[in-house]
Amino acid sequence: MNRNRKIGGVSLRTIYLVIIVITLIISGLMFYQTLKMSLSFKKLTEATDNQIVLDKAGHELMDASDYLTERVQRFAATGDKRFLDEYFKEAFENNRREEAVQKMADEPSVSAALLKLKMALDDSVSLMDTEYYAMRLVCDAEEITDIPDVLTEVELSEEDAALSPKEKKDLAISILLDDEYFETKSSIRSQMQESLYVLESLTRKTENDAFSDVKHQMIVLRIIILIQILIVVGVVWITMHLGIRPILKASKRIKEDRPIQESGANEFRYLARAYNNLNEKLNEENDRLKYMSLTDALTGVRNRMALRYSYDSYYDCDVTVMFMDIDDFKTINDTCGHEEGDRILKETGRLLADAFGDRNCYRYGGDEFLVISPSQSEKVFQDNLAKALSNSPEIMRDGEVTRIEYSIGYVHSKLKDEHSLRELFREADEKMYIEKNKKKVER
Repeated sequence: MNRNRKIGGVSLRTIYLVIIVITLIISGLMFYQTLKMSLSFKKLTEATDNQIVLDKAGHELMDASDYLTERVQRFAATGDKRFLDEYFKEAFENNRREEAVQKMADEPSVSAALLKLKMALDDSVSLMDTEYYAMRLVCDAEEITDIPDVLTEVELSEEDAALSPKEKKDLAISILLDDEYFETKSSIRSQMQESLYVLESLTRKTENDAFSDVKHQMIVLRIIILIQILIVVGVVWITMHLGIRPILKASKRIKEDRPIQESGANEFRYLARAYNNLNEKLNEENDRLKYMSLTDALTGVRNRMALRYSYDSYYDCDVTVMFMDIDDFKTINDTCGHEEGDRILKETGRLLADAFGDRNCYRYGGDEFLVISPSQSEKVFQDNLAKALSNSPEIMRDGEVTRIEYSIGYVHSKLKDEHSLRELFREADEKMYIEKNKKKVER
């Protein structure tokens, strides 16, 4: 594994910093947009309330005009001074007409409606002169003396002043009911209706403009919310693709004792590489320790611990089990030294490994070796053994170069289980010791 190659990948930290910045910007835009919407709603509310006030003022003016007409007509018909007082209270104390005009004068946007109302008010004031004259006739007819100054200032014509009380009342009623009076009254109402229509149109336009502005703000807000949703989805996707998914894959590979794939975010790739490097070193160290635990350090062939792990590999096989012991090995150590003895052990292990394979050769203990050779006929085994013995180590003894000799015992059989293998060990070991004892007797 190349530990120095560039890691690559997108950094989650960088991504999340960018996302945080974008989220803050979006949140700021959303706050700004909601503030604008709030102002638009406030503007709409104020505009609606203002238009309601103006519309009410227009109706007040119309109602006030109708009220004055009603009071003067009822006074002329009944002569009841109460209606006279109510007329002048409305005209000079309540002043609903003037207040309505003043309210509209304070709002520049209703200048067209105000013009119509002023015209109506002017006509209404002119009409009041006619009404004053009629009321003065009634007051003279009814001999009412406690009258407002404005009526006292009205002078009746000599002809009208000479009329009888009944004729004066009839004249007053005819003045208030003739065509000219009602044409003027109709003109006033028409002007007021036009003013109200202008106000209604203005109200609808103001509301439509405000609603259009609010609708636009809502669209912008929806777009901002959609962008925020996309950001959330993007964060989830990035987290899944660059973080969670690589972790899930890594967990599975760790369970399978396989290297982690270096994918996903830069940070995870770094961790994956660190884990892989550490795991590789650990496996190398484990392999080394396992090799050391299963291998004889001196000869390089397998040891008795390795033999215990190898039992299962020989079952259901035709095997030849051989024990081999170096003859007079103690004497060699005593006379030639332990270094020479170690050399002979090493070369013996090498010979056996070359002949039967290093996985099938074991140092059983001291100068004793074990060979378990599977899938070989007895004759092939004997040929390989003869070849190995022909190359046995040489040693200088008593001034002469001689080859090392071995005591050997082997058994050929088909294995079924561990018990049968151990039985072959026993038989081969007995044969080896029989040969070793035989050599001692012959000497």
